[in-house]
Amino acid sequence: MRYVDEVQAYSPKLGGQGGYKDFAYIYAEPMTTWSKMRLKGCQEAIAKGGGTLREIGISKSKSLEHQVTKVAKEVRAILAENDVIGVNVIQCLQKMQLRVPADVAVFGCDNLAVGAECKPGLSTIDVPAHRIGEIAGDLLRNLVSGELAFGNLHVPGKLILRRSCGCK
Repeated sequence: MRYVDEVQAYSPKLGGQGGYKDFAYIYAEPMTTWSKMRLKGCQEAIAKGGGTLREIGISKSKSLEHQVTKVAKEVRAILAENDVIGVNVIQCLQKMQLRVPADVAVFGCDNLAVGAECKPGLSTIDVPAHRIGEIAGDLLRNLVSGELAFGNLHVPGKLILRRSCGCK
């Protein structure tokens, strides 16, 4: 599954309804392959809409709270590598007395329960992990039985709009 497609699928929501142009992408360091793909998707979708994207890494030496404090007044929306980071971004913004989504919109990825339970609820992309696992199992079974599989697979995610983006 290409995360680029997922992000581009919701890019009209980012640049359209909300009119967002200045974004930050917050990820945990070191970057994983998934995170690099998500970043690439964000870069392509936001560039397509004429926006800007700042990359913000968090680690033991660069805390999330410190990084959010640095970037919060410079961007209109924060895209989090995953829902856990997204929920923590919302909490940091609220500590700073910033309103989500009125001051800064927040988006996550993975559609974890924690995102639905936070206030405001975190907008996210539901990554169909179960379906991806089924496809991987089928491919492995076919390869073991001598059937070769080639090509790219596309397993679309689903956009879940909640209050954190201002779209709902």
